[in-house]
Amino acid sequence: MFSKRSVLIYIIIGWLLYVVGFLSSYPYLLEFERNTVSMVDTARNIAEYSLMFLSLLCFCIFFLRKNIFLRIIAYLLLLLLSFNFILSASCFFIYKQGFNVGMTLSILETNVSESLSMVKTLVLPIITTIVFYSILLLIFIGGSRILDKNQKNSKFLKFFSFLWIILPALFFIKHKYISNKGGGFTIKNVFYHSTDFLAAQALKQEIEEIKNTKVDFNLIKTDEQPIENIVILIGESVRKQNMSLYGYQRDTTPIEASEKENMLLYQNAYSPAAITNISVPIVLSNLDISNYKRELRKLSDNVVNTANHLNYNTFWYSTQGGAQGITAIASFSKNKKFLNGYDEAVLPYLKEALKDTSPKKLIVLHINGSHPYACDKYPPKEAVWQGGIDECYDNSIRYTDKLIGQIFEQLKDKNSVLVYFSDHGQIKENEIYKHGDYREAVQVPYFVWFSPSIKTDKKGQKIEEPTSITTVYSKVLELMGTKNPKTVDNTGKYLRLDLNTMKYDDLK
Repeated sequence: MFSKRSVLIYIIIGWLLYVVGFLSSYPYLLEFERNTVSMVDTARNIAEYSLMFLSLLCFCIFFLRKNIFLRIIAYLLLLLLSFNFILSASCFFIYKQGFNVGMTLSILETNVSESLSMVKTLVLPIITTIVFYSILLLIFIGGSRILDKNQKNSKFLKFFSFLWIILPALFFIKHKYISNKGGGFTIKNVFYHSTDFLAAQALKQEIEEIKNTKVDFNLIKTDEQPIENIVILIGESVRKQNMSLYGYQRDTTPIEASEKENMLLYQNAYSPAAITNISVPIVLSNLDISNYKRELRKLSDNVVNTANHLNYNTFWYSTQGGAQGITAIASFSKNKKFLNGYDEAVLPYLKEALKDTSPKKLIVLHINGSHPYACDKYPPKEAVWQGGIDECYDNSIRYTDKLIGQIFEQLKDKNSVLVYFSDHGQIKENEIYKHGDYREAVQVPYFVWFSPSIKTDKKGQKIEEPTSITTVYSKVLELMGTKNPKTVDNTGKYLRLDLNTMKYDDLK
C-alpha cells in the first residue's frame, strides 16, 4: 500500500487538488484574454505555491514523524492546510468566483446556527476536503514509513523541507524593501487564505472605531411631519424575481400584494453589495461607497444615531447573529437584542416596543429571511409547496410575507410606516441559490408602507427607474421630518466583494 510509487501517486493527486483549489480562489490568474495577468506570472505563482506545498509535506515527513507529539503537530498542520482548501473548494463548487475579503468577513462574523445551516449547502466542498485531507495523511504516513526503512536522508530534501518557511520570509523582504505592486499586505505562504483573514481582521478593527466616532449633525427640518413609529425591516437574500409582488407566477407574497395601494413601491431596486455585512451598514449610513475602505468611520452617521439625535427611542431586534459592521450600527440603539429561533421571534418585541410611551420610535428588525439554507428558515407547518430547493426558497418568501402581514396588523392603527428591503438577492445557477457579484444577485424588494392614518400622495406610487437601496438613509430621515444636506449620492454605484467600486450597469 505504501510503495514509493503509490506515495508518488498520492503526492501528484494532492498537488493537483491544491493547485486547482488555489486557482479557484484566485481565478484572475487565468484571465489571459483580459490581459489582467500574463501566463508567465501565473506559471510563477503556481510554481511558488507548489514548492511551498510540497515543502510542507516534506517537512512533516522528515521532522514530525519521530514521536507522538511531533506527529500531532503534523496532523494539525495538514488539517490547517485542509481548512485552507475547503475555502477554495467552496469557490469552485458554489460561488464560481474567487475568494475575497467579503467572504472572509462572513466567516469571521458568523454564528453557530448560521454555520450549521450553511453546512447543508457545502456538501461537495466538505466531501472534497475530506478526500484532500485523507490523501495528505496517506502521503505523511506512507512517506514516513518509507523514510524509516531508508535512513539515507538527502541533505537537499532536508533543505527543501524548510522552503515553506523560507519563501514567505523572502517574499516579505521583497514586498517591504524592493517592490510592492499592490501596496498592501499580500505576503505569500502555503496557507494562502491566511492573508485574506489578516486583511479582514484589520478591517474589523477599523469598523470597531465606528462606535467611538462622533457625528457633527447638520440637519434641516422639512415640511413633512415626523412619523411616530418608523419600522425598518431588513430582509435577507430575497430575490424580487421570486415575489408575486413583482410578477412571479407563484403566489409568494399575497399579503404584500394586497397592500400595494398603501405602498411607495420601487420596481427596480438593487443592493450596493452582494453580502450582508457590507450591504446593510452602507444602506443604513451616509457613506460614499467609492471610498468604502477609507471612510468606514463615517458609518457612525447612520439612521439609528440620527434618530437618537432627534429624540426618537431606538430599538434593534435581530434573529441574525451579530456581524461587525451591523453590530456597530446596532450598538447605537438604546434597546437591542439578538434573538434565537424563526423570524417570528421579533414580533413580541415589536409589540412591546410599540407600547413604549415615547412619542417617537425607530424600530429596526433584522431577520434571516431566505438566507441559505432556505429550507430551515421557516417552521415546517408553514410550507405551502413541497419539493426541492426552489420550493423551499419560495416557502421562505411566503413565510416572510406572513411576518410582514403581522407587522402591518400591529401598525395599522398607529401613525406608522414600514420600510422593507432585502440586504441583497441571490443568483440561481444549476439549482443553487448563491451570493455573488451579479446583477441578478442584487435585484431586491424595496417599499415603504404607510398606515391608513397617514395621508400622503406617495401611497400607490411605483418608482420604475433603477434605484439603489442606499436611498434608505435619506428616506428614513425624510420620514423623521428632516434631511441631511450632505447626504451622499450612491446612485449607479456598486461595491464588489473585493471592496472595489464599479458601475451597477456593468455587473454581469
